[in-house]
Amino acid sequence: MPTHLAVGEHRDLRRAVTVEGLLEQGLKLTTGTGGPCSGPEAALDCCVSDADCDDGDGTTLDFCEGATCGHSINPDACTSASDCDDDEACTQDSCSDGVCQYTGMIGGDCCTPGSAVLGDFDKGTQAGIYVTDNLETGIFWTVDKTRSAGGDFSLYCGDPIPQTYAIGARVKSSATTKILSIPKGGRTTVRFELYKATRTHRDYDVFQVFALRKGALFPLWSSKALPNGVTDGSWEKVQIPLDTYAGQDVQVRFVFDSVDGAEAALEGTYMDSIEIETVCQ
Repeated sequence: MPTHLAVGEHRDLRRAVTVEGLLEQGLKLTTGTGGPCSGPEAALDCCVSDADCDDGDGTTLDFCEGATCGHSINPDACTSASDCDDDEACTQDSCSDGVCQYTGMIGGDCCTPGSAVLGDFDKGTQAGIYVTDNLETGIFWTVDKTRSAGGDFSLYCGDPIPQTYAIGARVKSSATTKILSIPKGGRTTVRFELYKATRTHRDYDVFQVFALRKGALFPLWSSKALPNGVTDGSWEKVQIPLDTYAGQDVQVRFVFDSVDGAEAALEGTYMDSIEIETVCQ
């Protein structure tokens, strides 16, 4: 079992379906091309994109986590907008690609602007972020003062003594926020600062952001969107819309997965200044 480390309030919601369970049911998972999936020893559930993980089942959410396919029971499965009615006048309910989406209305009494800091780590604590050492390697997200986007500390995925994540074995760690009640009106965004000094192959040393809702993971963003998968020696501001979760309870999960055992003593990944904001325009 993975090792869990927490400071402050947290709640961990688990994926309801495992890759192994799907394989036992005879479902074929496709294999990606290039990078970690190109060799003859690539696992059957190896992937480089979400499309590689499509199991043909509309009741599951299929995603590539690091370079391994993941599957969750879809808690918002739908065939039409009527399946998504949440009885909330301030949300516009729709069905997109078999998943319910809830968009907040702007006018009337629906929207109240506001913002909140989810983690700036400047007190030297995890600020209520729940951390998991997924592979029990001893390398996980931890508060560190080597780099910071502002203040004295940030959250770092690596060994803070040699200041590297490269231990010759695969490293994977997740950091999850407390439950967030997304306002029913307006446009809500989560934003944070990212510093990523890793290998420049986008399919290795992957940093991803997910929405966690009713035990299911919904992909939001990946470091594969960055040039060469890194931030080129500077902090990068990442802004992710949560528009389709209006009126819903979600957690935001940040995951670093080295995919394999990196040998080069590269520094690793930091994040800082995690905030959520709702605007009414």
